[in-house]
Amino acid sequence: MLDHPPSSLKYASPLSLRTTFRTYFADKEAYTNPYRLWNLDVFDYEIYGTIPFLLARRAETIVGAFWLTQNSLRCTKTIYQDHLPP
Repeated sequence: MLDHPPSSLKYASPLSLRTTFRTYFADKEAYTNPYRLWNLDVFDYEIYGTIPFLLARRAETIVGAFWLTQNSLRCTKTIYQDHLPP
């Protein structure tokens, strides 16, 4: 599990992305929808040429999601109770 994937989305979000649904009682600021990454014109926004890419890191690992297609990529961030910092 990655604690703080950075925000590189079109719309304003905190630098440390919020979870996309509540998994424990303290997560009061969770978003209700997954993050969506597109590589096409969606809802009349001119975003041609973008590369939907999400990168997250922690001390021992780095993961990324790269989606180069005309379909959207939906990313969900979840923090489980046993992964909370002490």
